[in-house]
Amino acid sequence: MASAPAKLPAGIRQVSSGKFQIRYTGPDGQRYSGGTFQTKTDARRALSIIQASISDRSWRTKKARLEDGELSGKSTLSEWSEEWISTRTSKKSGQPLAAGTQRFYRNIVNAGLKSFDRPIQTITSSQIRRWWSAYRLEYPRAANSAYKYLNALLGLAARRNAIPENPCDIDGAGTWVPKPKGRLSPRASIDRLIDESPNPWKAFFAVAIYGGLRRGEIAELRIGDVVRDETFPDRIAIDVQRSVTWATNSEVEIGVPKSRAGNRLVWLGSKASNILTDYLMTRPRGPEALVFSRDDKGDSHLRESTIRNQMRLAQKQFGVTESLHRLRDYSLTLYAQQGATLQEIMARGGHSNIQAAMAYQRDAGRDADLAAGMD
Repeated sequence: MASAPAKLPAGIRQVSSGKFQIRYTGPDGQRYSGGTFQTKTDARRALSIIQASISDRSWRTKKARLEDGELSGKSTLSEWSEEWISTRTSKKSGQPLAAGTQRFYRNIVNAGLKSFDRPIQTITSSQIRRWWSAYRLEYPRAANSAYKYLNALLGLAARRNAIPENPCDIDGAGTWVPKPKGRLSPRASIDRLIDESPNPWKAFFAVAIYGGLRRGEIAELRIGDVVRDETFPDRIAIDVQRSVTWATNSEVEIGVPKSRAGNRLVWLGSKASNILTDYLMTRPRGPEALVFSRDDKGDSHLRESTIRNQMRLAQKQFGVTESLHRLRDYSLTLYAQQGATLQEIMARGGHSNIQAAMAYQRDAGRDADLAAGMD
């Protein structure tokens, strides 16, 4: 004889879809809906939170917030994402999130988390685990970023009592251990990249490799940012004050450098200085003109795709293994090998923490030469 189904607690009923719905009486004597949940356990937890808020007299305040337009468990993940984007500020600058960061978060929701873009009260831990087990095998780095963002959004919702608790409960999913960086490209490949590339890319790569600037910093360089000092007649310096992020392929947002230490003066050696000096003879003279632009007047920033495609071409032609960002690794590693202190590496690279600068004190294939020096 089959046993009778377990009796549901007062205030919870199972609807035709098999889900569990909460109905309760508020302290004002009116009947309210507390939401619909996939499992009986989730419904019980939600009901207990409501009952606790009635007991501690916080119910009316929480309900008023939701009625005033605050997001709730019925709001979608993308709605919570937009709330996150509009209210967050950068930890480093204290400014609103840059356009690139906003685009990054929206892309996460539209790509990796698309299956969860629905009322967040319907998202369960079992669904998240199934998604994670499949997605991380195909896109491990993207899965890590997506999980961390999902965890942040649902954690925010839980703190606001929009959902009973954060269903993200996978141990270690928020941790990413990158693969060790490979060896640097041979010096001969780097020399060919600079020597054989035509301008403006000859000068562009010279600044990237010997200056160690970030891509957005190079793209925003202006004629007035090039500094000359009679003390060093064969060398010039670059005054890094701004950086750009690409809102679209051809539209940029001008802002501050990536880190708090990003504003800095970067000196170039004689080779890079000569290359840049020769190139600047072909550029407009006005201090606000861009050093690298897609027009002759220096008004329009380079397109993101133009820089990316040129780097791919250079990799194919000259056997360079680094991406444009990793050319910065190459630059700062060479700088460290001259005997620079950690503080000097941090200053040149525009780093705010020692951990970032430590990455450039690494194996660059000099073991044989160093060992020979021990004789």
